[in-house]
Amino acid sequence: MEVFREAQRPEGWRKVAEAFGLIRKRLNIDGYVALYDDERRLHACFALFWLGAEGVKELADELNGASPEELKKYVEDLSVEVLKGDWTEEIFPESPQRKAELQALFEALPSEEKAEAIKRGQYLYSFVIAFFYESISVMAHGEKLTSLVPKAMAGDRDAFLKAIHIDKALLYSHPWFKDRHEEAQGQRDEDFLRDIGYRLRVAPTRGRIRHAGLYAVFSMLEALGWLNDLRHEEILDLCDEARLDRWQNRIEDVNYLTKRLGGYRRMQKSGGIVNALN
Repeated sequence: MEVFREAQRPEGWRKVAEAFGLIRKRLNIDGYVALYDDERRLHACFALFWLGAEGVKELADELNGASPEELKKYVEDLSVEVLKGDWTEEIFPESPQRKAELQALFEALPSEEKAEAIKRGQYLYSFVIAFFYESISVMAHGEKLTSLVPKAMAGDRDAFLKAIHIDKALLYSHPWFKDRHEEAQGQRDEDFLRDIGYRLRVAPTRGRIRHAGLYAVFSMLEALGWLNDLRHEEILDLCDEARLDRWQNRIEDVNYLTKRLGGYRRMQKSGGIVNALN
């Protein structure tokens, strides 16, 4: 939740973007933008981190022939297990001492295991960055990047602008977006280039979001496809798990949470944060 709160401020957004840029450079994962082409790629990327290539193959064999309901339940159970686990401290250590310990453990690995750890790290951070922007897109525009990007590639100019507004790396790292930008430059499409420039300058989370942490939870659940499936009592429990202050977010009970969710839906129908602030 902290990264979403930090990203709400213009200077905070720049810090988050710079941090992600550094990670992309160190791990050589600029190709993560291809995950937006198909939502299934995003989930497969996380599975490859969590289970490894062999684990994914074994899982596919295990679930071969399973019904859609069984597959859905398996994915939900696995996701809950992952989200409630305590593995995040090992991936995102907070203290310098723990960072040094993990670095020492990595350096001590045999070369093959070290290569596997790097590969799993690439899958993890590709997912983390893409899923962060996926959630921000839902919050800002009321639509996932994994929906906007295919629309843009089908010729939807507005979807193109919304997509690069959320993740500017699309313009430089995604082959189709890069080619479309170069085409606009070659054709001297001044209106389109002006719109692109505006989207590149303005942070998608500009302005004050009254319940930023709560809306971040809603947008993440929606990006996962859970928001409409979970009971409101379950969503409130997840808000507690995320350590959201009930009083500050005006979600003292389920009825209040239902009202806040209604406000989130109204914001989306109006075009998300961007239009709500114009």
